[in-house]
Amino acid sequence: MLRNYFKVACRNLLRHRAYSFINVAGLGVGIACCLLLCLYVQDELSFESFHRKADRIYRVTSEHHQNGEVDRIAVTPPPLAAALVQDYPEIRQAVRFNRAGQRNLFVHGEKKLYESDGYYADPNVFDVFTFPLLTGDPKTALRDPSSIVISRELAERYFGRADALGKILRVELDSTYQFKVTGVLADLPHNTQVRPNFLVSFELLRGDATNWWAYGYYTYVETRPNASGADLDRKMAGFIRRHLAADELGNDPPPVAHLQPLLNIHLDRSYGGENGSINDVAYLYLFSVLAFFIIAIACINFMNLATARAQDRAREVGVRKVVGAARFQLVWQFLGESLLLSVLALGLSVLLVELFMPAFNALAGKHLSVNYTGNW
Repeated sequence: MLRNYFKVACRNLLRHRAYSFINVAGLGVGIACCLLLCLYVQDELSFESFHRKADRIYRVTSEHHQNGEVDRIAVTPPPLAAALVQDYPEIRQAVRFNRAGQRNLFVHGEKKLYESDGYYADPNVFDVFTFPLLTGDPKTALRDPSSIVISRELAERYFGRADALGKILRVELDSTYQFKVTGVLADLPHNTQVRPNFLVSFELLRGDATNWWAYGYYTYVETRPNASGADLDRKMAGFIRRHLAADELGNDPPPVAHLQPLLNIHLDRSYGGENGSINDVAYLYLFSVLAFFIIAIACINFMNLATARAQDRAREVGVRKVVGAARFQLVWQFLGESLLLSVLALGLSVLLVELFMPAFNALAGKHLSVNYTGNW
C-alpha cells in the first residue's frame, strides 16, 4: 500500500514539475537560511561550554564609582585572588591571567619569530580550565618560573616533529628569559575567550603582587559544587574595602568586586578591559526571530501553493472516489506527496548549507560546521 502511494506521489510531482520545483526550492532555501542562523546562535551560546567545570567558574570583575559615575571593568588587582580564597570557603581555588604583550620574540637556534596571544598564568590553571596537554604534566607544568607551555602550532614551528618537551626557548617578555618547555597544549575549540598560544608562570610578575590598585589582571574563581554564585556575589559587597588601608580610601566609594559566570562572558558587553571578542545578546534574539519568520514564511508559502492546486485536483479526487477510493486513502496520498516534497526540500537545504557555509563563515567570522549527530 505505502509503495503504491509513493509511486503515485512521484508521478504527480513529475507531472507537475514547475509546481514541484517552486515548492521544493522555496522550502529548501527557507530551511537552509534557518539552519545557518540557528548554527550561528548555537555557536554563540556555546562559548566556554567545553570546560568541564564551566558551571562553577566565575570571572571576578570590579565596579568603580567616581564622580557619580559607575565604571565596570573585567580586570582586578593581583592580591585579590588569594584573599578571595582565604575569606570565602565557598571558593575552592582562584587563577589569574595577564597578557604577555602583543609581540614576543621567540628564539630557538636560527629561528627568530614574533609570537602573540601569550599569557602569564597561575600553576593551577589546568585544574580550573580544561586546557588539555598533548605532552607534559598539568599539575607541574607551570610550577617552575622558568617553565613555558606552548601550543601544538608553536611546537611544530620551532621543533618540527621532534618532542618539544624539555627543549629550551629564549623569549623576550618584560626581559629576556630562557624557558624550558614543560607542556604542549592541544588545539582548543574556537568558542573560547582565552586561547593561549603560550603560557608562562604568573610568578614572573612580582612587581604588583601586593598592590590593590594595580587593576590589569584577569581573575577567575572555581566555587565548590554546592556553592551559589549569586549568594557569594552578595557576600563580596565589602570585600575590597576590607583589604584597603584607611588612607587609600578617598571621597569616592571603594571598588566593589562581583562574580560573572564564565558562560555569560561572551554575550555581556557591559565591561571594559575585555579579553577577546564580545558579542551582543540582542543580535542572538534578532537572528532567532529572523530564523523563525523565515521558516514560517517558507511553510506558509508551501501551504499556499498546495491550496492553490486543490481546485486543479478536484476532478482527480472525484474520479478516485468513483472508482472506490476511501477518504483515508486520499488523505494518505496527499500527505505522502507533501512528505516527499518536504524530504526533497530538506535534502536541498542540507546541500545549500554545505555549499554556502564557507561564505557564511567568512562573513560572520566563524568556524561553523554541521555535526549531523551532535548539533541537535
